Amino acid sequence: MLALIFAACTRRATGPSALSPQAELKSFQLNDDLNIELFVNEPEIMSPVEMVFDENGRVYVAEMLDYPTDPPPGKPARSRIRLLEDTDGDGKVDRSTIFADNVLEVSGLMPWKGGLIVTSAPDILFMKDADGDGKADIR
Repeated sequence: MLALIFAACTRRATGPSALSPQAELKSFQLNDDLNIELFVNEPEIMSPVEMVFDENGRVYVAEMLDYPTDPPPGKPARSRIRLLEDTDGDGKVDRSTIFADNVLEVSGLMPWKGGLIVTSAPDILFMKDADGDGKADIR
């Protein structure tokens, strides 16, 4: 009897299954004068916690990959900032670049002076792409 109780306690709880991106879009309730479209979804981005647009309409997404467990001692942080661009104007991402990687628990982004102010506890960082390749050269 005791073994049966422990076996029941170790079963993984199940919840509702995840919706597809298209089904998720249909679940939104919008005013008639509003429209919603899918720009990007997982696996193109992972664990997104923040998204901002810069002055050129490009999208930066903070991907917090090292939460809730920090990397082991001596290992680099895993969170990153991804730059997403729609270069042909069709409303879909067609260029994705890792703007900055190895950022510990990146949680906040704010465009500023052609770059980004980034919160990465306990630090506040400024990152900027100086040569136009979509990657942060100034950090």
